Amino acid sequence: SGTETVSPATTTTYKITATNSDGSITKSVTITVITDPPVINSFTADPASVIYGNPSILEWDVSGATSVTIDEDIGEVDLSGSEEVIPVETTTYKLTATNSAGSVDETVTIDVTSTDLEIVRFVADPPNIIKGETSVLEWEVENAIYISINQSIGSVDQDSGSETVYPSKTTTYTLTAEGDDGDTVTATVTVNIVTEEPEIVSFNADPYVIMAGDTSTLIWEVKGASTVNITSIDYIDAEYIGSGAEEVSPTTTTKYTLTATNGLGTVTDTVKINVNDGEPVIESFSVYPASITDEQTVYLSWVVWGAETITIENVTTGESSEWDGEGYAEYSVDDWAKKTTTYRLTASNDYGEDTKEATVTLEN
Repeated sequence: SGTETVSPATTTTYKITATNSDGSITKSVTITVITDPPVINSFTADPASVIYGNPSILEWDVSGATSVTIDEDIGEVDLSGSEEVIPVETTTYKLTATNSAGSVDETVTIDVTSTDLEIVRFVADPPNIIKGETSVLEWEVENAIYISINQSIGSVDQDSGSETVYPSKTTTYTLTAEGDDGDTVTATVTVNIVTEEPEIVSFNADPYVIMAGDTSTLIWEVKGASTVNITSIDYIDAEYIGSGAEEVSPTTTTKYTLTATNGLGTVTDTVKINVNDGEPVIESFSVYPASITDEQTVYLSWVVWGAETITIENVTTGESSEWDGEGYAEYSVDDWAKKTTTYRLTASNDYGEDTKEATVTLEN
């Protein structure tokens, strides 16, 4: 037994022969002399871009190395493998492969995007209650590390959640969300203690007249309601209780009823959307006053269904002008028109037209 130090310049096979009176045996060993540096076949990150707090997987494959290391506290690794990392900011990882001929390295960068801290939703449902009833606070927050609500509620763990509250008087609740950078955002919602029935401030359709296949928008504003419903469309959700808008596309002339309710009562209002699939219809056309004794202002008003254009002609003078498909307009009788004057309204669309006349009489 023994040792011997050798320094081959090239790859060399050594053979040892052991002999005695009965014969000899041999064994060999090859020492490979590395003349080329290692090769990094691949080094990747999947995904290469993550949202703050999410992981990415580093993967690598190396040939001909005696050691492989990755920085950023990963350290020595096998010739091939994978490692999960969760960078807190955009980070470049360097892989270094080494053998006796030298070292090579390669880098890969994982981009970390920190989306904005945002309170997506914070509502009270319902926002209006009578004394003794409860309301539910509902919230949804993105990219927060800490969320709290005042009025003795305190810290809440979930990015989305709900909390039942029992206010004895009108109370404003403030939600505060804090991001990982220390920034904060707030949102407030008020639970009102109502003492009167709800009020429908307005309920309209825009437009009131549509062609078959077109849409109209229902628009409403309500005060003091705990629920709001429109015919077969349910709007109990808190965002729609105060005001809202919704597109509808009735196939026939349809009346929509809005119902606003709280613990003290219910009120309703209606709006009709007229659906026209043919020639326009002039429901009414009038002039006021219908008679005059001298030059003065007169007013023309009309209700029209399904018109794309309206033309009003002063039949007496031959002058005319165009107006919207429905509505009200003011006309003045000129100095030279001190006599009975007839106005003709013509409503038109792609299917045809309808006409009506209205006359103002000059009394002597």
